Amino acid sequence: MTAPDAIPAVFGHDTTITDTFTDLAWRTLTVRRSDDATDAGWLDATPLPSPGSLEPLTPSLTAWRGVFRRMGLDPTTYRSAAEAVRRRYRSTGSLPSINPLVDVGNVVSLRHALPVAVFDLDRVRTPILVTIARGGEEGRDLAGTSTIAKPGEVIFTDADRRLLARRWCWRQTSEGAVSSDTTSALFVVEAHHDDAVTDLEAAVQELAEGCEATFPGCDIA
Repeated sequence: MTAPDAIPAVFGHDTTITDTFTDLAWRTLTVRRSDDATDAGWLDATPLPSPGSLEPLTPSLTAWRGVFRRMGLDPTTYRSAAEAVRRRYRSTGSLPSINPLVDVGNVVSLRHALPVAVFDLDRVRTPILVTIARGGEEGRDLAGTSTIAKPGEVIFTDADRRLLARRWCWRQTSEGAVSSDTTSALFVVEAHHDDAVTDLEAAVQELAEGCEATFPGCDIA
């Protein structure tokens, strides 16, 4: 387990997670802005690799596949968010625009092959926790359909035990989803591979640069 000084009031992992997945490393980034002004220059100017140059798997994505297998999941049925972004980009040659916060996260996820989650801190009650589901934790997917965690599943929840993401980094729910109106957001980036710390630091640095450029005057922590 490798992480910077924790901010338990905002985000953390249940000890069952850190004791089981001892190679887990993570970094977080909070973004706060006073208005909804955005500048798309960074997103427009940041170079993306050509789809044909991307390998389907990297050490980071392979490590996540191993984690999914340890969770009892077929990683070709349930893909980490980072692998899903890469697979879609290799197929279509583009990243769909969702909203500025998600777009920044998707660019960084694609460039660094790491899952990047982002949550609206005004829509959840912190701390956000990666934990083991008791079963019955409920949320709605981004299409608005009810989704319920199974006992033993690795999930993200908030302090009210609302379901924020299923199968660890597979898919977020709408409960903590960011929008164009979000003014306070938390990014979470996690990894399990050998060079995780170096790669996480580079990814979070790029997240900070992207947010500072996209949201002029925002506060980064």
